[in-house]
Amino acid sequence: MKKIFVIFTFTTFILFFIGTPCMAEPTVSPGIFWNCLVELDNEYGVEISEVIKSSYIKGIAKGIMLTMTMIDLNESDHEIVLFNYNFINSHIIEISKVMDDLYKDPANALIKLDWMCRIAYSKLRGEDVESLIRTGRALGEILPDNF
Repeated sequence: MKKIFVIFTFTTFILFFIGTPCMAEPTVSPGIFWNCLVELDNEYGVEISEVIKSSYIKGIAKGIMLTMTMIDLNESDHEIVLFNYNFINSHIIEISKVMDDLYKDPANALIKLDWMCRIAYSKLRGEDVESLIRTGRALGEILPDNF
């Protein structure tokens, strides 16, 4: 019991004098994260940002397919989900470029990556994305720490 008390006291003492803010990294917005990936290219001299971006978008497409296996869909919904999966997989570079362009606007910096991917997907399909952008901005302000 004495050992536990000493450890607890020591830990409390350390946390009191060090403080917890130094123990956590500050969070960045999804837009800043997405735009900073290009800095990795400059730092390492390799096109690593495109690999990370395309892998992220492929992960979203894979999530669509996994969701399709978890829920019971009728035939028409199944075809829609399959179309969305195929569209995303065959337009990864275009979706990434649209996301790059959208994240250049500082007002879009808080839009979550998955929501921005949805906006880019809709924009490539020729749909009006203004309402999606407004919704994404609102969600980003409500949940700022979640990517």
